[in-house]
Amino acid sequence: MADEENTSDLFPCPYCAELIKAKAKVCRFCGRTVDPVMKMLEDQREMPQQRKVNIIVSDGVAEYRSSSSVHITSEGAPKKRSVYILLAIFFGGLGVHNFYAGYSGRGLAQLLIFLFTGWLIFPAVAVGIWVLVEICVITRDAENIPFK
Repeated sequence: MADEENTSDLFPCPYCAELIKAKAKVCRFCGRTVDPVMKMLEDQREMPQQRKVNIIVSDGVAEYRSSSSVHITSEGAPKKRSVYILLAIFFGGLGVHNFYAGYSGRGLAQLLIFLFTGWLIFPAVAVGIWVLVEICVITRDAENIPFK
């Protein structure tokens, strides 16, 4: 009788057909994700530009909304390239253009170089060249959204 209860909460893995627990998130035999929510989140991380999945949980029920195009929120709206270029020209040494585009590491590096060595000629020239290269090369923000 105990064996019947144990087999009732088992189901075959959709990938390798081995019996696993119904509450399993990952198959212990093949290592693949069998939980639908975790699988959708993994797929979203692997293909961020192809499909976005919104999961809305209300009253303990998960609702999935999927779209085939890129879902842009108000926070992820495309930034203007002209603003990026103007910020780079006027405040490039301070890294303001990188903060605008979401590249906070680059912006912080430029700001610290300016603050600690801004009075020296060579670091100022190096940061100026760095800014000019970024103006020519950077066409997307940190979230990989193209500038408008």
